[in-house]
Amino acid sequence: MRTWSRHFFARALCLIVIPILFYMTMFELHFLILGSSGDGDAFMSSEFRQTLGHGMRDTYADVGIGSEITIRHLNTQGGYFHSHAHNYPGGSGQQQITLYPHRDENNN
Repeated sequence: MRTWSRHFFARALCLIVIPILFYMTMFELHFLILGSSGDGDAFMSSEFRQTLGHGMRDTYADVGIGSEITIRHLNTQGGYFHSHAHNYPGGSGQQQITLYPHRDENNN
């Protein structure tokens, strides 16, 4: 019985306790690094990017002719006003625009 209990506790330590501690340590490192901004931010929602500390703040500025601005919709996961190089084939024939969830050059 004594040998069995030593084997049981040794296996419990090696197969349960140590892997759980390792797993939790990796998550701790992940959450420490998560606060940093990186290249993949453009694919995340605006709400998530604001938690990184690099989100879009409310700014009040005069917009002049020739200025480049980015317009974002707040109620649809922060989609951006996105212009395309295509015009509508019928009707007004004006430029096509959509709501696009990722940062892109055509959002300006």
